[in-house]
Amino acid sequence: MMRIPAVAVAVVLAIPVFGSAADPTKKVVLIAGAKSHGPGEHEYEKGARLLAHCLETSPNLKGFKAEVHTDGWPKADKAIDGAPTVLRFSAGSDPDEKAHPLLR
Repeated sequence: MMRIPAVAVAVVLAIPVFGSAADPTKKVVLIAGAKSHGPGEHEYEKGARLLAHCLETSPNLKGFKAEVHTDGWPKADKAIDGAPTVLRFSAGSDPDEKAHPLLR
């Protein structure tokens, strides 16, 4: 008789909880940094768009709406309103620390 680890059983039983139709859509904001390198090197926009696509099309991940903003911090700060998750995908260094949107 094959024994199934308790962790595997818990994960399988929890899957319906995370993707139930009654759950409201969760907004995920992905902020791609400004272009800083040549093609094929640190392509923040492409990486953010790929991650957004994966979040929205994964068969076992329901109820997510990914929103991608490019070329650094969105012009309107309200772009992150209502988003429990914000990811900034960038070089992470600014010449002026006071101008870094996540440190303000």
